[in-house]
Amino acid sequence: MAHEVFELVEQIVTGEGSGALACGAASANRLTLAGAGAVNGTTFLGRVEHQSAAEWQLALWTFNPAAGGTITPLLFLKSSTGTPITFAAGTKILSGVEMVAPRIHRVHTVESGSSYAMTPLDYEIIVDKSVAGATAITLPPDPVRGQTVVVSDGKGDAGTNNITVAAAAGNINGLATLVISNNFGTVTFSYTGTQWIAGLSANFALSGAIVVTPAMSPLEAVSGLTYWVDTRTGAIAVHLPETGMVTLADRYNSWTTNAVTVTRAGGEVNGVEEYLAEDPMEITFATDGDGDWQVFQYIDLYVAP
Repeated sequence: MAHEVFELVEQIVTGEGSGALACGAASANRLTLAGAGAVNGTTFLGRVEHQSAAEWQLALWTFNPAAGGTITPLLFLKSSTGTPITFAAGTKILSGVEMVAPRIHRVHTVESGSSYAMTPLDYEIIVDKSVAGATAITLPPDPVRGQTVVVSDGKGDAGTNNITVAAAAGNINGLATLVISNNFGTVTFSYTGTQWIAGLSANFALSGAIVVTPAMSPLEAVSGLTYWVDTRTGAIAVHLPETGMVTLADRYNSWTTNAVTVTRAGGEVNGVEEYLAEDPMEITFATDGDGDWQVFQYIDLYVAP
């Protein structure tokens, strides 16, 4: 999937230490993060390389446009030393920018106890306790925009022993908590920058999803819902609502044959009038702080029919 203009980001950054770096000018014929459309809280993969010292670091970063802009590392990935870099003073170049939501695939199984508080590194929580009982899960503290986590009933008894999910701060779909009450239920939680939005995960039972066929095209999507879009017998058009969050998934690995066209009234989707989804994936669209629809996150999805 192309990342459009974000691939053209290359700019000077300055500062020292292991924390925030100040954003400077773009390299020749390239863009700054702000110039490519990054906003406060935008999360991205990128490489920072010192221009006069043997230091480079690949990390997950977050952008803050205040006072000229800064980037702050969220998750270390690789570096010239194999450990997080404490940068020396001097000019550095940010490049290789890829706008993706942070997907930190650490899976933790809750095997005992009545509650578990997720850490910033947790991606999926599986509740599978040896002694049955209700469980309270608290989502990670200090989430960043685009962060996604999953909570699953691995034991298959949530219908009797509910799993109650709460945010460390803020809410979930406008509510204080969300209760998983179906056996083997799985819910994905995505952070918009102000609250968590809950939707069905890719491995949720098919009966719990909304299946869309060509006969339903054009689909008027509803915010907060997840749709399995089945294009095996024809292309499908999806029209997004005014604001919110919508997830589309290629449950049948059919988008490469017949694509999904995503539009919204009177505006663009991810910077284009018609967004074409033609790779097998689960893709979430959400409105940003300016009310524009953007690709919030995507997950490569190869699920057998």
